[in-house]
Amino acid sequence: MGKIEKVQSTKYLWEVPLEHKEYFNEVAENYEWSIYKHFSKGFPNDGYFKMNDYLAEVLIIKETTKILEIGIGTGILAEKLAHQGAIIYGIDYAEKMLEETKKKIPHANLYCCDIFDGLPKEIASVKFDYIIASFVFHLFIYEDQFKLIKQLIKNLTPKGQFILAGPAFANAEEVVRYQTENKITWSPDVYFIVFDLYEGTLNQMNLNSNFNIISPCCGFIIFPAKP
Repeated sequence: MGKIEKVQSTKYLWEVPLEHKEYFNEVAENYEWSIYKHFSKGFPNDGYFKMNDYLAEVLIIKETTKILEIGIGTGILAEKLAHQGAIIYGIDYAEKMLEETKKKIPHANLYCCDIFDGLPKEIASVKFDYIIASFVFHLFIYEDQFKLIKQLIKNLTPKGQFILAGPAFANAEEVVRYQTENKITWSPDVYFIVFDLYEGTLNQMNLNSNFNIISPCCGFIIFPAKP
């Protein structure tokens, strides 16, 4: 425990180019600074730090609380949760990002792997109180997002919760309004949260969800383990 495990990837199902991994490895050392200085305003990261602060404040953390963060990055959110006593598990496909997390949270359980291969065998049977995917799912096509949700909720405790956070809008009309008012366009490879689209699919999965807005283009969906 408390070390970085590198798991061999066998497939990539998402549409994120491999160079994204190379990019995150290159910027890992200065990632937090660059987000704060250059990317914390406007789409898609407006609300990034506010989101982390909010989640760290509202989540109920005990000494036995186990949290799995998908796309843990440099551990910006996980560090806050660890300081409250949470047991941190993290997955990322950029090993340099995990090295930065390790500096912040020496006892974190970190795994460098492709989440689409399933959870690493070391934690495949672990049940988590929270599974968090913050500012990472928008890099995956919608079909793969729901595949991951269906896969990961099996690892929640009976009272566990899944938190999906990142670029988000209540409905398609809000997407158009935000885009028009801010006179921006975005990459077709960004698959942000549009809650009224998510809600229908989550209902079909028997998952009752709630949507929370943090900023004009940032929010999160939270839903419990299957009843």
